[in-house]
Amino acid sequence: REWFCCLHGECHIITTNVRTGKQSGITLSGNNREFVTIDPYEAHIILNPYDRECELLIICNEEYDPDNADTITYKAKQ
Repeated sequence: REWFCCLHGECHIITTNVRTGKQSGITLSGNNREFVTIDPYEAHIILNPYDRECELLIICNEEYDPDNADTITYKAKQ
């Protein structure tokens, strides 16, 4: 799992469940600091369509191991 929180600015997160194809989206804002959980098997794209900076706090539930990465390449629709 991963957790995302916008500390400053705004961004959009689009998720696609790679098993079902279900897509959803949410806008994160530094004015409303809430955490969004990205579950396993959810491909995600983070977009900043604005002309200003966006700072994100990203928390992962395990340390990244490049020799045993759990990252799956998936072409998500925007």
